[in-house]
Amino acid sequence: MKLPVVWLMTLLLVTSVIWAGGTRIWETTTAKDFEAGEFKGTLLATNGKVQPGFELQKIKCPEPAIWSYAYDAGGRLYLGTGTKGIIYRFENGQLTELYKTGAILVTSLAMVDHLLYAATIPEGKIFQINTNTGESKLWLKLPSAYIWGLAFEGKSLLAAAGPEAILYRISLESAMPEVLLKTEEKHF
Repeated sequence: MKLPVVWLMTLLLVTSVIWAGGTRIWETTTAKDFEAGEFKGTLLATNGKVQPGFELQKIKCPEPAIWSYAYDAGGRLYLGTGTKGIIYRFENGQLTELYKTGAILVTSLAMVDHLLYAATIPEGKIFQINTNTGESKLWLKLPSAYIWGLAFEGKSLLAAAGPEAILYRISLESAMPEVLLKTEEKHF
């Protein structure tokens, strides 16, 4: 009597394993295919591709507004703030004050090598901060009162300014600005 029970149990076990297994294939090709999922360390682009992403982290900043940011090659984050124009460095979970510009807002930050460039308003000043040594200086004062954006192009820094809507190209070596584009708009 024991032998048929053992065979019956073995048969049930084997058939349940067979039914549990099986190959299922599906394809995900659009962003909609991923909507039900949860992304950790990745992000979904609008074209449906999954790519490496970032992880959000709250930063307690003493300033009421963060207007700009930049990363250096080591992954340290720099924040340009408003109302007091202070630049902070965020590293290893700690926020430290790096430089007080004396301006109202730090509207844009741009990093090349170890040099951080900070655009401010309302006096059109650009500061240069050496993030290795902490040395900082007023690098350039543009004729425009508002600098809204900074970007690098080769060995030049581009500055989008207003209220005249002028795009300046500034040599990194000489800090000499030239007007690259002037439009009829009020600001960039």
